[in-house]
Amino acid sequence: MSVYKRKSGRWAVLVEMQTTASGGRRRRSVGTYSTRKDAERIERETRAARDRGIDLSPQKVSVAELLDRYLRDRQTVGLCAKTLQEYHSINARLIAPNLGSVTLVKLRPAHIAEWIANLLHHGGKERRTLSAKSVRHAFSLLSGALRWAVRMQLAGRNVCESITPPRVPPSAARGLSSDEVVRLLRAAHGSRWETYIILALATGKRRGELGALRWSDLDLEHGTMRIHKSLEQTKEYGVRLKETKTFRSDIVPLSTLAIDALHRQRDLQDKDRSRSGSLYQDTDAVFADEVGRRLSPMAATCAFSRIAKKAGLSTTALHSARHTVGTSLIAHGTDVRTAASLLGHSNANVTLAIYAHAVPGAQRDAVDGLGKRLEGMASEARARRDAETVLFADGNRMATVVHADSKKARRYGPSSVAPTGIEPVFPP
Repeated sequence: MSVYKRKSGRWAVLVEMQTTASGGRRRRSVGTYSTRKDAERIERETRAARDRGIDLSPQKVSVAELLDRYLRDRQTVGLCAKTLQEYHSINARLIAPNLGSVTLVKLRPAHIAEWIANLLHHGGKERRTLSAKSVRHAFSLLSGALRWAVRMQLAGRNVCESITPPRVPPSAARGLSSDEVVRLLRAAHGSRWETYIILALATGKRRGELGALRWSDLDLEHGTMRIHKSLEQTKEYGVRLKETKTFRSDIVPLSTLAIDALHRQRDLQDKDRSRSGSLYQDTDAVFADEVGRRLSPMAATCAFSRIAKKAGLSTTALHSARHTVGTSLIAHGTDVRTAASLLGHSNANVTLAIYAHAVPGAQRDAVDGLGKRLEGMASEARARRDAETVLFADGNRMATVVHADSKKARRYGPSSVAPTGIEPVFPP
């Protein structure tokens, strides 16, 4: 039995591990737990880690060794290469040089607090000013590694949970103004990147998704394109296709402007093919160079920056085209779910978090609309109150007359004057 109950009432976990280079194996105790459910969960996690080739021996494990093991594990479970590259860079620059030599058994919250303060004020080993956002990224990576270490029984607790990370104010998603879009399209006219920029402004897709487009993904007759792959560029693997960020396949409608631009792009590639002859590599890529090779994400970023500078824009970031689409959709009344679907967000909350605050005048319009509705309800309330006041006043006057007649009758007896046209009646 890998999970069994001891005399003390606690549940113990034993997992078979490799102990020698020749492949010798023996059962090793992972720990004891108060409930069988917890013990079985730890057993499953430990077996999964063992099958991924992770050494679970916690003796003398340093922070640097932990990060290496954690990143290897993330690679095994399928984290994309671009994200792994960023994680390795953060570890090499900010974590390993400052905390790498500290063992997990000796790591304390004070170490983390001092490390954060050192990064914010002195930049750590880099000796340059770091933003709160950069420090927050490093803190999140270390905290994630420590959470994994707790699950793998390499650490007793995550000391980062005792520390408040640096506060990073949300950055506004900045789109281009109408005048800037006009200037951008004029600057891009006639260049190899004109269609790319038009498609970015017409669909709001990410640069990797646009770079991965194939002609087989397009249906220009019905005006749609299918987004199911993305293009990433890393130092280790170069340029290669991968799954989209949300692991979904979406059918995106195309406007007339985008369809016309894609027809021009096809004509451009036909000219490239005839000029290059046998040198042309037919990769079916929509965006390719003169010999058919797929254009890299970095090439798209550099080209957009160059054209944006020529147009005199306030930003040279390619992602601003995506922000322009998101802001425009929300500003013109597109419901959030539809906007999230077009932008390829995992849910509508992501769209709201990024773009709702960036719509100029949206709060003013909302408050004005609310004020008009409240004003109508207040007018109705005043009319009802006035009507009730009139009825109440008439009722008071009638009650006063009846009360006076009753009082007079009690004092002088019933009135002997009959109503007009009726003779008084006297007893015989």
